[in-house]
Amino acid sequence: MRSDGAEDDRPAESATATTLWGRTGGVAGLIQSSLPPTVLVISNSWWGVYPAIAAAVGAG
Repeated sequence: MRSDGAEDDRPAESATATTLWGRTGGVAGLIQSSLPPTVLVISNSWWGVYPAIAAAVGAG
């Protein structure tokens, strides 16, 4: 707020960034969303598609 009583209509950048990061789940959301595809790709290269699907579902 300004001292002359006029309000600033711009949104605070830190509040917007925090809200966006919070909506994506933060670090936990990043890990939880990237773990199953990573497990799928690695398991598929080692054991084949059906065990890889089971491993990815288990990781999810």
